[in-house]
Amino acid sequence: MAPPDLAEHRLARTATLVADLVAAGLGDRARTWWITRNAQPVSGSAAPVVVASAALWSLARTVRLEHPGLWGGLLDVGDDDPALVARCLVDELLATGPEDEVAYRAGHRFVARLTPA
Repeated sequence: MAPPDLAEHRLARTATLVADLVAAGLGDRARTWWITRNAQPVSGSAAPVVVASAALWSLARTVRLEHPGLWGGLLDVGDDDPALVARCLVDELLATGPEDEVAYRAGHRFVARLTPA
């Protein structure tokens, strides 16, 4: 896990990047995909949620509301190797479904669903 000051720095740099895209006039056509690591809990996974990643996930959702033209989606990965993460991202970019918030754990795809209690 990144030290708090590094995590805050990364979050601030990401917010600055979004502001720069909007200032450059790309806010309506620069689709961004946000990749986080263990930002969301996944059923059956013992991995703890990484708070810094969860903060980035929240920032992405805010950007989606304020600048919908920048929105591509959110991809949360576990502790997978970079090649598997790249494959998961490609799978999402090629997918035809409406999902824009997806988690992958060990190559398995998870999406949020309401279930009866």
